[in-house]
Amino acid sequence: MTNNEIARLFDRLAGLYEMQPDGGFKARAYRKGAQAIRGLPDELTAIVASGADLKKVPGIGAAIDAKVRELLDTGRIRTYDREAGNVSPLALALLDVPGIGGASVRRLLDETGADSPADLLAALDAGAGAWLPATGPRSVQAVRELLAAPHHSVRPPAQVPSPAHGGRLEPAPYSIRGWGPPPPTASASHHPVRPEPVEGRPVAVRP
Repeated sequence: MTNNEIARLFDRLAGLYEMQPDGGFKARAYRKGAQAIRGLPDELTAIVASGADLKKVPGIGAAIDAKVRELLDTGRIRTYDREAGNVSPLALALLDVPGIGGASVRRLLDETGADSPADLLAALDAGAGAWLPATGPRSVQAVRELLAAPHHSVRPPAQVPSPAHGGRLEPAPYSIRGWGPPPPTASASHHPVRPEPVEGRPVAVRP
């Protein structure tokens, strides 16, 4: 996985905690960690393989260091899977709208009662979400575009046969956008990684 992919997972995890009344502290920590990962001058896979201490990077503490290593070792983050399992696929998909955090996602879904993209689009057409900006990355239009994107999968994670384990069903790999794998007819090229701005200078990590 690339640094941007890993950072997106921590951004989503932050959003999941933002949806919880007492999740603010963890949410801020994961946001900070995601930003730190985006600012790294080298890929995390190479940094970890070199034996470098990630905890020397400002914004990456012991908890995030452990989760990064878990992800690189197993392809999963148990905390992410647990928290993601507590919300709807639609809620998790909305966390991919840049600038819309978990609190806004919770408010939008609570107000509309939507549990599918079609329900939410209909509610937006009826005037829901008027408190969101009219334009920009946090706008109603940004939500519409995400829900209408043909490459965006709004569904629970599937299980796929694992050749490495005798065909045993295991959770599908994380995708960049949406929840779970892309539709069967889509290819990885349909999931471009869009660079996101990083504040400050890259942090050099040395063993």
